[in-house]
Amino acid sequence: IMPINGEILQASGTTNLFPKWHPKENAYVYLTNSQNDFFGQTDLFYHNLDSGEQKKIKSGVISAPTWHPNGDRVYYSKKSKFPNRNGSRFYDIYSYDFEEDEEYRLTTDARAFSPVYIEKDSTIAYLSTYDGGQDIYLLDLKSNKVIRLTQFTDRPMISYLYYDSSSHKLYFDLTENHFRDIYSFDLDTYQVDVYAGNKFYDERNLASHNSNYRVYSTDR
Repeated sequence: IMPINGEILQASGTTNLFPKWHPKENAYVYLTNSQNDFFGQTDLFYHNLDSGEQKKIKSGVISAPTWHPNGDRVYYSKKSKFPNRNGSRFYDIYSYDFEEDEEYRLTTDARAFSPVYIEKDSTIAYLSTYDGGQDIYLLDLKSNKVIRLTQFTDRPMISYLYYDSSSHKLYFDLTENHFRDIYSFDLDTYQVDVYAGNKFYDERNLASHNSNYRVYSTDR
């Protein structure tokens, strides 16, 4: 196997995660702890490779961001700034408008993370935690209506969402009884299927390139 030598784009910080390419520009957003002390203290940054511009968009962003296809805004999850009437602060979905330089809160006390934008429906799918487990939810950006897509009864752990526009399916890694596999959710039929499962390995994080999926596995 021939080694591939690349250019390091981000060297500062001990955490540089989830780079998401701008849909129209030679730029990307990513999470980094470069201005913080601990691994989990991540902020959302923007980096334009043509101009060299690099700026922090928002602090405290905790999961992979997702772009609007126009490239004028990005969606992400972070903890609410102020507590609710019960004194609690939860993770919610927010958007940042680059032209207006404004942030908008899209959900309230939703325990929401890992948003993915679905252009076909102008919706955002995201994960939400309740009673020790996760389910998939859908936010309609036109009506602000939220729909619960899954109702898992055994409180599984789901850590990442990926959307495939060609099949109109969501893919996610799901852990049951310490075993982790890749599942799919059909947004047309609401059918849940196992996409990749192996009793000897953990299947982790679906990646894509030219519509060919790759599943990353580790020994169980």
